[in-house]
Amino acid sequence: MQIIDTHCDALLKLQVAKRNELFRGKPLHFKDAEELDTNFQRLQQGGVKVQFFAVFVHPELPDNEKWQHALEQVDLFYSEVLGQPLMKHIRNWEDIDTLGPGEIGAVLALEGADAFGNDLAKLRHLYRLGVLSLGLTWNFANLCADGVGEPRGGGLTLLGKQVVQLNNDHRVFTDVSHLSLAGFWEVMELADYPIASHSNTRKLCEHPRNLDDGQIEAMFSRNGLIDVVFCPEFINPGSQQATIEDLLRHIERLCTLGGERHIGLGSDFDGIFDHVTGLENASAYPNLIEALQKRYSKPKWNGLRSGISWRIGRVSGKQAAKYKSHPLMSQRMAFALILIHGRLCFARFGSLQFAFFRIALGVFPAVQNRIDFSADNQDQACEEEPQDQDNQSAEASVSG
Repeated sequence: MQIIDTHCDALLKLQVAKRNELFRGKPLHFKDAEELDTNFQRLQQGGVKVQFFAVFVHPELPDNEKWQHALEQVDLFYSEVLGQPLMKHIRNWEDIDTLGPGEIGAVLALEGADAFGNDLAKLRHLYRLGVLSLGLTWNFANLCADGVGEPRGGGLTLLGKQVVQLNNDHRVFTDVSHLSLAGFWEVMELADYPIASHSNTRKLCEHPRNLDDGQIEAMFSRNGLIDVVFCPEFINPGSQQATIEDLLRHIERLCTLGGERHIGLGSDFDGIFDHVTGLENASAYPNLIEALQKRYSKPKWNGLRSGISWRIGRVSGKQAAKYKSHPLMSQRMAFALILIHGRLCFARFGSLQFAFFRIALGVFPAVQNRIDFSADNQDQACEEEPQDQDNQSAEASVSG
């Protein structure tokens, strides 16, 4: 199983527990803490290959404390998360391709620019520490932009536009999941590597944290990635309950809008209080895989098996020219999940270069040489059997 999850809040939980130790609170350890949805053991059990860890600094903290809080979470990323020998730091996107058997990649992300304020030297320091995905806001306004919860609904400031450009320069995702509508459209104009790390479809669930059809289509046209989130309130309108089948409806909606090569998973584990039934923590990913297998059984979805793995998106040479090169991944890939004639299929490949190297359901674009499949060999590719590559409050409800 090879799952990539682009959002969790384990670092915040670890930080809160660490601070509470001063008052004889219970310490948490990333290896096996029951309180962590994404502890190491659960990531292993769920077949997670890469996990993004968000640094989140609450906007209501005093400004002079925000940087310290961010550094404490980064320190816990290094000491607790990377303290597990099989957790490997993904400092460059190419590192994902070097993960060995049993190893899990750890990506550092920043949720909201509040941590660095207007100090771009601090932002550059975060890049050096390994931040590879950055959301300009949480729900409220900051010096970069307005979030979805800011009533005025403003867009990006001049500083925010500078940050997007710096993300482009450093091959860092610009995350739109918490951004205002006006800010979203400005990011679409500016960002080379847009992502919605944990959002669903507004058509199925009217919530400001979800994306409407126009936004979704814009993301796909920009080669952006939308990763579905497991928060029930973002799945079913006004509900704190959801099933895996409810979540699959959002995946289907994204596919109908052209997202079959742009859909990922952004669980928001450790940042949500309510869970999808059957997806209570990272160890439960096999339940999602099983549901996908049952829903899309052979022959329509031939080859869909436990451990949603790696996939390829194809573009013609003319299409490839529209996209800027993003060497997130290297040339080697063992498995691909590809959509051919309306069927989701696995194919096994050797050492190849690709127009887009994607990780399903947590996909990453990387412009390489393109690979085309003729009509003659598409069905053959689908029939190949894959092998495993590795032998708090309403405010809190939108915190992910």
